[in-house]
Amino acid sequence: MTPPGAISQIKLPDGSLIGMRPDSELKLSPPPQANAAAPLGVALVRGAARVIGVELIDSKKVSNFQLQSGPAVLTLKGADLESAVILPPGGGGKPAPSTTAPGSYQRLLVGSASVGNGPLTEALVPRQVSFVGGANTAPVAVASVPPTVFAANRTLSGPGVGADAGLRLGATG
Repeated sequence: MTPPGAISQIKLPDGSLIGMRPDSELKLSPPPQANAAAPLGVALVRGAARVIGVELIDSKKVSNFQLQSGPAVLTLKGADLESAVILPPGGGGKPAPSTTAPGSYQRLLVGSASVGNGPLTEALVPRQVSFVGGANTAPVAVASVPPTVFAANRTLSGPGVGADAGLRLGATG
């Protein structure tokens, strides 16, 4: 969990990076010991994160995880993307801004990725925002979202702080 006003960076075992925005929660679930090759379970519970697949850092490696973002499941391949989970009012976290529907939002910056919800899967298009509103709903492209969706709780300011802060290609940690 990142508290309001803080950011953190997580390096996954495969080398992929996740930059957590302020007031966000991520849950990691290791694969069963009987199947060490199984992907790591990574779930964005609330807030926003930027994910950079290891392929963009080291072309000889392959990402080994799927990102559960609210009701959506994202599969990445050499991708740099942003994901946000907006909870409904009273949903145990920061309530949705009045103009933002609760659900999961994704924006692919580079690479390729898909977003799915059960058997309903769509390829992400770079710079387009995809939305999954709940269980058994297909991902849909949305024309625009408020700038705060991918920034979560923006309480930081100054040089190097903001929507792209804390996550640099080649960074470690």
